[in-house]
Amino acid sequence: MSAQAIVTRERALIVCEVTVHARGDHVLHGKGRDRRFAVALATAIERVHKQATRLADRWKSRRKGAGA
Repeated sequence: MSAQAIVTRERALIVCEVTVHARGDHVLHGKGRDRRFAVALATAIERVHKQATRLADRWKSRRKGAGA
């Protein structure tokens, strides 16, 4: 597992891009834009968190289904 964050400025906005390489070939990516750094970062992290939750749910349901 590895992660990368890129922070850039586009005119008056700050853009935060967060990429997480999870187990296997799964890549989670989130992007946030706002005038404030904290809000842009929180938005990007929230998007990655949603993807990670969905992926974890998929992994759990596969494990439950495999034992039946």
